[in-house]
Amino acid sequence: MSTHDKFGRAWATHADTTEGTVVETDSDMGGCLSKGVHRTVKLAGPGQLYIDCAAGRHYLDGQRDYRDGDDVYIGLYNVTKEQHEKTVPRTTLVVRNASDG
Repeated sequence: MSTHDKFGRAWATHADTTEGTVVETDSDMGGCLSKGVHRTVKLAGPGQLYIDCAAGRHYLDGQRDYRDGDDVYIGLYNVTKEQHEKTVPRTTLVVRNASDG
């Protein structure tokens, strides 16, 4: 078994995934998330990491596996701040005065 997906991208590791880490999904996670979405990891309690999903909380322990002796989260990738910022939609706030019509 590999610590990488079939395209060579490394799965998120237990050691590198903590509260505040941004992860990307590799699939729809059973229908509660869309493939390719970014979510910030949250902490429900000691050792209970999760990401928000359509069902409420998707706990990372459900993705946990040991591959080649490494503790990884299958189906999740760690995302750098730069990668995350490139995918976050940018919005522009337009402020108008009442007299602008």
